Amino acid sequence: VPDSVTMILIATLLLFVSVHLGAFDSATNVNKRSIGLIAFLYATSLFIGSLSGSTNLLKPFEKFTNSSLHVEQKSASLEFIKVHSIEELEKVLEQNRGKKVMLDFWASWCVSCKELDVTTLSDAAVVSALSNYVLIKADISSNSDEERALSKKFNVFGPPALIFFGENGEELEQKRVIGYVNADDFLNNLKK
Repeated sequence: VPDSVTMILIATLLLFVSVHLGAFDSATNVNKRSIGLIAFLYATSLFIGSLSGSTNLLKPFEKFTNSSLHVEQKSASLEFIKVHSIEELEKVLEQNRGKKVMLDFWASWCVSCKELDVTTLSDAAVVSALSNYVLIKADISSNSDEERALSKKFNVFGPPALIFFGENGEELEQKRVIGYVNADDFLNNLKK
């Protein structure tokens, strides 16, 4: 499901929740009414954000911000090589022998993956720290046989998972990151 449709579906669900909690009923308990109003406000922001072209649940108003900020964010983004199978990964690793590599297990349906992309991997300090790494994104969104084999090879149960390789091509197991990590913890892990 496209991200914009997901935003509309979640907004619709939150509207039903806000009505069920009695957001607009003065006879309802104040706590339930407050939670209902918060759900209504967030649902409204998701509707407006999806209509503006936003696809980010965490920043529904991103399209309304200053355009110069978008240029800065785009210039600070990371470029990944996408792979879907062991063969594709081995080919990319062979082409980049002698370089440090970060392999990011990612899926389009993974909320933590998107949070990692938006908060951690777009941080200026993280982008700078990864400038001398070859970045590979193992897209396991479709859960095909090849993608499951790739996950199994690295004992990855589900995304997100970040795996680092040294210049000799060997995995640096002590740097492996499973799940979401903030920018500071990510940078500390790189310095190990």
